[in-house]
Amino acid sequence: MLVEFSVANFRSFAERQTISLVAGAASRRDLRFSAPTGNRAAPEVLRVAAIFGPNNSGKSAFVRALHFFKSFVRESAKESQANDEIEVKPFKFDSILVQQPSEFEVIFITNGNQYQYGFRADARRVHEEWLFHMTRGPGQKTQRWFTRLYDPDSGEYEWYINPSVRGQKEVWRESTRDNALFLSTAIQLKAEHFQETFDWISDKLRVVPANNRISSDYTQKICTDDDSKIKVLSFLQAADTRISDILIEESEFNESMIPSVLPESLREELTKDLRGKTIRKLMTGHKTANGVIYLELSEESDGTQVLFALAGPWLDTLKTGKTLIIDELSNSLHPLVVGTLVEAFHNLDTNTGNAQLLFTGHETYVMDPRKMHRDEIYFLEKNESDATRIIPLSDFKPRGNEMFERGYLHGRYGGIPQVTSIES
Repeated sequence: MLVEFSVANFRSFAERQTISLVAGAASRRDLRFSAPTGNRAAPEVLRVAAIFGPNNSGKSAFVRALHFFKSFVRESAKESQANDEIEVKPFKFDSILVQQPSEFEVIFITNGNQYQYGFRADARRVHEEWLFHMTRGPGQKTQRWFTRLYDPDSGEYEWYINPSVRGQKEVWRESTRDNALFLSTAIQLKAEHFQETFDWISDKLRVVPANNRISSDYTQKICTDDDSKIKVLSFLQAADTRISDILIEESEFNESMIPSVLPESLREELTKDLRGKTIRKLMTGHKTANGVIYLELSEESDGTQVLFALAGPWLDTLKTGKTLIIDELSNSLHPLVVGTLVEAFHNLDTNTGNAQLLFTGHETYVMDPRKMHRDEIYFLEKNESDATRIIPLSDFKPRGNEMFERGYLHGRYGGIPQVTSIES
């Protein structure tokens, strides 16, 4: 489970900013809002966190930071990345920061063990990397598993790898490129000691930037199983899509499936890639006076297509206890639908895996103390240097029954656009 994520000197973030999902005393009293971790360092964490703010306040930059963090951990050690620059974007409105590394750090708990992992990097190299581990149980203590620090004077790295770490430590160290992470490299070289850390970042952390909407492929795939199809249907019906059935048609690929208007070279390439594969076509059924009428998914509204694409990952996240971060959740969705999606994470009957949801958006409908706890709400705004600040709603100490939405829209908490009249 995600405990906190911090970012510094990346896109609109200048100074270090942190989103913490550690449950406060008030939110811990209600199991809808908090989940037990099995670790005394952070006994309970929030199930949901929502980030609000005006356009260009840094909401998407925050999700991009998480997306880059995960992608770099997964991909940096691959041979295909050997000569690539690291895709970090420092804060460009400061002449000093623009020349310094960006920083990313995550704290999470899995199987009762807490890990603190992070790195600092610019386009050319990783400047620093660290991993700390806190065991569960009454004798908790923090162990430094490894650190790596670049010394610009000597042009070398200073290393520490805990003696308790078993394996070919020198091979891992010598194999780590300047533009790659030690964690990623060691995992490729069978470092079992770090596997739990890598697996959580790689498999349990699911990040969806706004420009990378979830594909419907996963939902279509699970709909081939009858039990899963029933759950997807229930998900769609809860959002009032009026879909009564899902029909999957599967057939072996043949060249006639490729539109004739495509260039011959592209047709040949697609034919080569798809030959021998099963093509899946999904139809959605709607009850009418003339019986059930089936539509192709592309004929459904944008909102319904978004919901269908979300259905599979959403249900999988709730079942397996993943942490889902999604930018602009409210895109193409009605406010009541957004509320239903959020409620699924607060409902202990549906959130059986202690999953977490962190989302950004403009939809203030969910800012209701009956729907979200004040600990779960964050605001973003720019300071006088055009740098993003993260402000928890709890900093304002709102009363338990205070209408958060009204206070936000009236500017009490900040994080709203300073709009003026448009002149002709």
